[in-house]
Amino acid sequence: MIGESIADVAAGMFASWGELVGAVEGKGFRTAMKTLAHGRINIAAMGVGAQRLPDEAVAYAGTRRQFGRAIIDFQLVQAMLADSEAEIHAARDRQ
Repeated sequence: MIGESIADVAAGMFASWGELVGAVEGKGFRTAMKTLAHGRINIAAMGVGAQRLPDEAVAYAGTRRQFGRAIIDFQLVQAMLADSEAEIHAARDRQ
């Protein structure tokens, strides 16, 4: 059967519980908390970048020229910048 061959292959792909937590009893919680702390730092860094994004995008669109005029004058570029700003604002409000 198809399911049997897939299960046989997948069974060897995973580590045992002891290997996942460093094979030291009682260290799993500490490892989990360290992992979450690193994740929080990465999320904070992404948030800082998200605050700078609209400013950089507007500045670039004001200096980049196409067909003899700044691309910020094009309606589609304005819509994309507005959508980006709205998404960032919505992400900030979720916190």
